[in-house]
Amino acid sequence: MSTGRPVESTPGDLARAVRGAEARLLATLAEVLATTDEADAALERLLELAAGLLDGAVAAIAVAEPDSGVLVGGPSRGFDGRPIVDEPLAVAGSTDALAIAARESRVVAIPSAHVSPAAARLGIGTGLVLPLVVRRDAADLTVGALLVAHADGRVPTDDETRLAAAIAAIAAAIVERSLLTDAARARAEWRERLAQVDPLTGLANRRALERIGELEVARAIRQETALAVVVVDVDGFDAQAAAAGRQAADAVLREVAVAVAEGVRLVDTVARLGPAEFVVLAPGSGGETVARRIAGAVATLAPVGDWKVRVSTGVAHVPGDGTTLRDLVDAATRTIEAARAAAG
Repeated sequence: MSTGRPVESTPGDLARAVRGAEARLLATLAEVLATTDEADAALERLLELAAGLLDGAVAAIAVAEPDSGVLVGGPSRGFDGRPIVDEPLAVAGSTDALAIAARESRVVAIPSAHVSPAAARLGIGTGLVLPLVVRRDAADLTVGALLVAHADGRVPTDDETRLAAAIAAIAAAIVERSLLTDAARARAEWRERLAQVDPLTGLANRRALERIGELEVARAIRQETALAVVVVDVDGFDAQAAAAGRQAADAVLREVAVAVAEGVRLVDTVARLGPAEFVVLAPGSGGETVARRIAGAVATLAPVGDWKVRVSTGVAHVPGDGTTLRDLVDAATRTIEAARAAAG
């Protein structure tokens, strides 16, 4: 039965209400941060929240570089725009509070002998350094450290320590997401490079040649500049390969690839087009010189068993011999075929 009198709030009720409001605020922030692609921007917004929740505290983040064993400076608030770490900080063996927190995955209280150099420069000697820890493959991984302190030297309260831990957990998730994104991007770039390289010779493959070649041809036509396409074909390859075997044939192709690559200029593009066919995109008017240099380099190669390697070369020019890569390759190939037919 109600007495009509207001129910008095106890200190415990008030504390729970405050914690609930802070938890909702953190949950809202986490949702917002999940839509922010740039890690630095997300971390900066997180530090803004930290300053508000922790009564104007200064805060800074150091991020662990994967596989290097160092911490580097990340976003900061209240440090005059300076990162907490000016130079990469080795985690192993360091007595810096940031390194200890990252190395031992525990909260480090300052003041002590472990004040971070950046904090010391600003006269901050009281605060907390919290590790940024995520769970990966059933193990804890430290991806950085968060420093939180009051510029006036006030010791963080228990509630502030708890809030700082929650902020560190969110920061860890942001850094981890960034690391995973960078790793995925690196893997994609690696796969893309592999997709454009001939695995036997290490030269560009047909796919890369077609992409680069069409761009070079279009540029030469648009700018009215010279461009030569040089085709290099190994003489008698099929018959010699059948007699010498697969390993010898592969060895010959690798040797020829090296000779071709060493016989061109830095501005030229070299690719393997077919089983025993190489193509050079040679900007300028020196296509014939490039062809002679390649043929001479191949002629000096040591025999592979009984196989004395020789090549034939053909040159085509933009625009006289064609205005597409395919037309130019065909024109250069016909030059080789005509020369072989004339030689009998």
